Amino acid sequence: DVKSQLISITKAPEISLTIPVNSCEGNVIPVNAAVTDFQTVTWSSSGNGTFDDPFTAKTKYTPGSIDIANGNVTFTLFVLGNSPCNSFRASVITTIIQNPSVDVGNDLNACLNGTVNLSAVAINFSNVIWSTDGDGVFQDSAALSTIYIPGQGDYDDGMVNLFIQVDGIAPCTAVGTDAVAVHFITPATSDAGPDFDIVAGQQAIMQGNTENDSKHYWTTLGDGTFNDSSLLNAAYTPGPNDLANGSVILNLTAISIAPCISSSVSGMTINIFPDALLAIKFFLEGYYANGTMPAILYDQGLTTNPSITDYYTIRLHDSIAPFATLFEDSVPLFTNGFSFVSIPPNLAGRYCYLSILHRNSVETWSKFPCKIEAFGFFDFSK
Repeated sequence: DVKSQLISITKAPEISLTIPVNSCEGNVIPVNAAVTDFQTVTWSSSGNGTFDDPFTAKTKYTPGSIDIANGNVTFTLFVLGNSPCNSFRASVITTIIQNPSVDVGNDLNACLNGTVNLSAVAINFSNVIWSTDGDGVFQDSAALSTIYIPGQGDYDDGMVNLFIQVDGIAPCTAVGTDAVAVHFITPATSDAGPDFDIVAGQQAIMQGNTENDSKHYWTTLGDGTFNDSSLLNAAYTPGPNDLANGSVILNLTAISIAPCISSSVSGMTINIFPDALLAIKFFLEGYYANGTMPAILYDQGLTTNPSITDYYTIRLHDSIAPFATLFEDSVPLFTNGFSFVSIPPNLAGRYCYLSILHRNSVETWSKFPCKIEAFGFFDFSK
């Protein structure tokens, strides 16, 4: 007796996934599956993106922030087979290539007539290219770190804009860009001012000038002192060696503003005299003829110097009433109308009235107080 039984065999689902191996940040990912012998399909992902329809074999997926941050996403398709077949699944990983970005940093200062060091930071990139709106050139325009050599037009303009672009990693076509402005700093210059003369006991007041400097200071080759060496109009008091030498050299140094590293030094000389010298010009009434005066004392046998006409008295008076006499001396007057008087150092730089007295002439005063420096001149003949 033979018995038989019919057994139905249900085919298991067959699954074939077609999903890109790579995708670019911001792109929607096509998620496709070919499935046979199934009841339902359900898509899931390892990230936080969204499917257009997770219950169809062919759909689209928009990556979420976690997908992008991780740089990949795993897609899994769950398939429920026809009864009595259970569920099946298949998975594929897609790498998400992030868009390129580049950062060249803050705007820069560079020294005039110098080069510019550049260093950019980039991620998710392939190629690099630098460009400029000026007339300079790059040492290597395809490197993140390079040197820009400005052109004369850049220097003349005082600044230049530099641009960097990085290309994305294939197959992505997005680019990253950034720019930096470079401002050119002029190196410092210094001018110590003209040489000048003082009398022993006087301070020397400097007349320095600097430009484009971060700081400046005075130094001396002598042994004197400054009241404040950082002042352009500093006061310098000569030391004993300065007085003995009769002069001293002072230097004004100006330090450039970073990134310039140069400094500028300018010097000047102070001549130091033991006393002030005052030249006076006048002619004695009744003595003047043919552009000169006779050598009266010589002619009278009272002097052996044929250039001396006579002696007179010079006085320096206080400029404030009652105009006290501060200095008096007997001085020879030469036949050309000139005489020379040594003035005490304590009166140098002070305003005083001048008066001259002669035995045969009326006492004469200057109309205004005069300031006598190391050298002075007053013309009574005008």
